[in-house]
Formats: sequence, structure tokens, C-alpha cells
Amino acid sequence: MTTANHPPRHLENLRQLSVGLLCAGFLVVVITQFVQLWHAYKNYVREAEYNVSNLTNALEGMVQDTVRQADVVLLGVVDRAEWGDFNIADSSQIKRLLRRQISSLPQVHGIFIYDQAGNWVVTDKESIPPNANNSDRDYFVYHQTHDDRRVRVGSAIISRSTGDLVIPVSRRINNPDGTFAGVALITLKVDYFTKYFQRFSIGDDGNITLAYNDGTIMARRPEVAGAIGSSIYNGVIFSQLLPKGPMGTALFKSTVDGVERVYSYNAFPELPIVAIAGVDLKTILRPWWAQVIASSIVSAAIFMGLLVFFAALRREINRSLAVELELERVSLQDPLTGLSNRRNFNQTLRQEMNRVARSNQPLALLMLDIDYFKRFNDEYGHVEGDRCIQAIARALAESARRQEDLAARYGGEELVMLLPGCGPAEAEQVAERVRERIWNLEIAHRGNPAGRVTVSVGFHTVDAQSIQGEDEAGFIQKADGALYRAKNGGRNQVSGYQE
Repeated sequence: MTTANHPPRHLENLRQLSVGLLCAGFLVVVITQFVQLWHAYKNYVREAEYNVSNLTNALEGMVQDTVRQADVVLLGVVDRAEWGDFNIADSSQIKRLLRRQISSLPQVHGIFIYDQAGNWVVTDKESIPPNANNSDRDYFVYHQTHDDRRVRVGSAIISRSTGDLVIPVSRRINNPDGTFAGVALITLKVDYFTKYFQRFSIGDDGNITLAYNDGTIMARRPEVAGAIGSSIYNGVIFSQLLPKGPMGTALFKSTVDGVERVYSYNAFPELPIVAIAGVDLKTILRPWWAQVIASSIVSAAIFMGLLVFFAALRREINRSLAVELELERVSLQDPLTGLSNRRNFNQTLRQEMNRVARSNQPLALLMLDIDYFKRFNDEYGHVEGDRCIQAIARALAESARRQEDLAARYGGEELVMLLPGCGPAEAEQVAERVRERIWNLEIAHRGNPAGRVTVSVGFHTVDAQSIQGEDEAGFIQKADGALYRAKNGGRNQVSGYQE
């Protein structure tokens, strides 16, 4: 059995605590940074929702003002036409009047009056194309077939006078008897809206769309070929969100280009138009990612600091542990022989005797004494005496059967060996092997009749039955009695205890 060398409990606890504190500290840093970044992420998205919501509100006001301004002109034109104030024969006078009315409206592309057959009656343009007729246009057909005096905003079309993309805003003109007399039309420049959209910062992949309530696009930023007039009715906003309410915000991935955006939508209460604005999530989270990188650097720095502190703490703990282990080893080891000392022997003996009572396994104790050792010291001196004891101690340790066996210096020239699980016969064999090994060392001893160093060995064994009423002192005393029996029998021999 080797000398007990267990780490001191308080230092082992401190070492485990330092590992726990490192893990807990790192976990706290990670959780804190995660919570902060999560809140920052939500705040960035929430701020984006607020901004795009304000943007669609601004678009609503701009579109309504634009249409309202055009409608004020239309109302004047319709009133004059119905009261017969327009002298068709004097088209130049009417043209000047129309131009004057729309001169301060940059959004207006043109103004037109059509008769009940769709023929161009008058326009602000320089000339009327030959045989010009717009009776096939959707707005004309609507007013011809509906007695609806409200202003109507139609889908974007290509102007037949200029080829520009325009949005028709129209009203019905009636005869005095209420029958259909024609249509008054103002066309708005789609380009006016797209240029207006450029004022807003929506990121690299953001977009702004004005669409009719049937999903037909009337204006869009960025401009994409074929987008105007196409339908987004099957998209998320028209198919899923607008049925639940006229306005709101949502985060989703576009089915058109696959870009994830924060969208705001606003269905105008007075016009059949929906404003949609979307800012791509990448742009929204650009400052957030910078914060993530900064937080990661801070977390890494904190963690490195914890590691450095932990490493220093571990070194100090290990140093203290090594010192205490060495102190414990020294306190349990005989300095001359390197065997266990008497203190360790007494502790181990107590443990082994308790084990015998529990496990029904025998226990043997060998005690040996160097024969005529006083004469050896007198003859060769104490230095050689110490060397002699060291050599015998090595021989005793080498005779151990297994790791559990404990060799110790009991005092002076007396050495002992505890043999757990060893009965009387095996104990005698081990004792004889020790005696022979020391004999074979052939250490000269002129004061010994044998001419060399010899030892006397006594042994005693106990088991679960015989240990009843036996204590450590009694056990040692019986082994010591066997030793003296060997000495009295002539030395250089082995003797077991006898009652």
C-alpha cells in the first residue's frame, strides 16, 4: 500500500469552484450579450416598422393631394362643360384656359375632354391627332356605363398623344337631362411618382409601390421593366394581410425576388390605392451586425481575461496543492527510508482493522528487527547504520505482494509490513521471503555470529472472528511478541504469534 497522498479537500474544492466560476462567468457574459443583442435586434426591426409606416402615411398624403389637385381642375372643367361655357369653335381659347389651370401642377401630363362618342374635343396639347378616339379606354367605358359622378383613378396606361406612361384621373360629363355627354380626363405622370419616391432612403434592396386595390402596380421604385401594370394580388400583402385590416407592418420574404424586408402597407380610405414600402432586413440590421461584432470582440476580451485569471488562479491552486501534497507526503513518510512513517502506519492499521470486521478478510502484520544492530552502529558508525537500515527498507518494500501492502518504519531499527487479505500461511511465506532477501544482501556485520546483517521477523494475523475484542495496540503487541520469540529463539528466523 502506497503512502496516502490525496489532494487536500479544500484545495480540490477550490479547484472545482474555479472551473465552475469560469464556466458561470462565461455563461453570464454570453447570456447578457445575447439578451442585449436580441433586444437591439427587436428595436432595429421595430424602428424600421415605425419608419416604413410613416413612409406609407406620407405616400397616402402625397397621392391624395396629387389626385385632389387634379380633381379640382376636373371639377371646374366638368362644370364649364355642362353649363356650356366652352365654345368648341374657339379651341385656342379653351386650350389657353386648360394650360393656365394646370400650369402650377407638375404632376399633370395632360388634360382632355371627350364627347359622348369618345372623340377628342379639346386638349392642352398642341394638336389633336386625326380621327383621335378614346372610346375603347377603360375609364371612358366606365363613365359611359355608370352614372357615377365621383372622380375615378384608373390603371396606368400609355398615352396616345406622347407615348408616356400615365395614370388617368377622370370624371363623367352629363347633358342637362342627365344623360352621358362625355368624359373629362387629367393624366398624371407615372414618372412624377417615381421621382418623388427617390426622396426616401430605403436601402439598396428596398422598394416603394403604389398599387390599385386589385393588385395592379401603378408606380414603383426601383423601376423594373414590365412591373407597371403587372399584378401582385397573389402576394402576401393582398392575399393575407389586407383582408385582416387596411394598414399594418410585417416582416417576410418577397415572393418576387426572395429578399426579406420589413413592409408597411396602407390602403387609402378615399382612393382605390394601396401604398406599400419595404426596407430590406440586411440594410436594417447593418448597424446591428456592427454591434454584434463589437459585442463579440468585447465578449472574447472578457473571456480571455477570465481565462488569464483562471490560468493564474489554477497555477496558484496547483502550486498550493503541490506544496500541501508534499507536506502531507513528508508528514506520512519516514525521511530516512522513504517508507511510511509510524503515523501513516497507525492510520492505515486502524482502517484495515475496520475493514476486516466488515469484509471477513484476514489481515497480517510483520514486525522485523535488525539483529545486533547496536553492535553494527558501534562497529561501523551511525552513517553506515543508516545505510544498513535503508537497504533493509528497500528489501522489505520489494517483498510486498501487491500495491495494498504497506511497509513502514516503526521506530529505530524496527520495520513493519501490513498485509491486507493475508492469512497465517501466506504471512509466514512473506516473512521468510523478507528474511532471505535481507540475508542475500550480504551486508558485512562482524558483531553478528553469522558474519552478515540478519533480521528476526515476527508476524500475527487476525480475521473477522479473532478480531473481536482486538484493538490496534493489542494487534501490534502480539506481532511484537512473535518478534521477540524469534529473537529469543536464536535470531535470523521467523516466528508467528502463539497464545
